[in-house]
Amino acid sequence: MSAKDWLDWYKETLTPLKPGVYQLIVHLAYDDEEMRGATWDHPDWGAAWRQHDLDMVKSPEFRQFLKDQGFVLVKWKDLAKALPKDYRKTEGQ
Repeated sequence: MSAKDWLDWYKETLTPLKPGVYQLIVHLAYDDEEMRGATWDHPDWGAAWRQHDLDMVKSPEFRQFLKDQGFVLVKWKDLAKALPKDYRKTEGQ
């Protein structure tokens, strides 16, 4: 996928989601010598991919899209607060 289509892909993927809790994982990095060295064996998810993700999440267009769609960004601790009170007791059953 070309860099110019990056935002559109995320919009097409996120727009149909119904209200609920979702986790979007992106692998943010700069497309620099260090990251190219670390991801040399991952051509489909290498340094350029990670740079595109970084550019996209930082963009005003993506932030506006999230706002327009009613997405609320939260931290991990916010999600932990939403777990049922007995979550730890049922873990591993």
